Formats: sequence, C-alpha cells, structure tokens
Amino acid sequence: MLDHHIQKKIVYALALTPSARFSELKPDGLENKLFDYHLKKVLAAGYVQKSEDGTYTLTPKGRRTGKDVVKREDYLVDRAYSVLFLVVRRAH
Repeated sequence: MLDHHIQKKIVYALALTPSARFSELKPDGLENKLFDYHLKKVLAAGYVQKSEDGTYTLTPKGRRTGKDVVKREDYLVDRAYSVLFLVVRRAH
C-alpha cells in the first residue's frame, strides 16, 4: 500500500514514462535521503523495479495502480458539494 504522498508521486511519475533515473524522479527541493527512503519503500512493496542500467520502471502491480494513485488521493478534494441551509424564524 502506498502510504505517503511521495510514494504515490513516484508511481504516478513512472506511469507517465517508460523508465526514469533517480535524478529524474526526485523532485527539486527534496533531500536525497528522504526521497531514497520512499523509493526503497515502493521497491519493497513491489510497485517499482530497478533495471540493470540503473533506471526505475513500474512492475505489473505498479502499472495496475498507475495514474489512478493520484486521482484517488485528490478525489474528495476536487469534488463539489451542494449545501442547503434552512433557517426557521418565528415571528413574535
């Protein structure tokens, strides 16, 4: 299970490209150690695999999750809600 937004973004980024290197996946402003930790988590969970040439690709499990991983996260945020207020006032 993808527990952290960084892990979800890794899977999402790889869903948009066939393969990527560490430096291509890591967002600017994020420490290497922190990103490496989350990359190892998605590797251990079986969503991502590292090729012999040093690039990262999605596994079949990762492809099934793919682009939808970010959509599920934002689903409730982007959803429009209708609100109805009912006010009852008695005249004296």
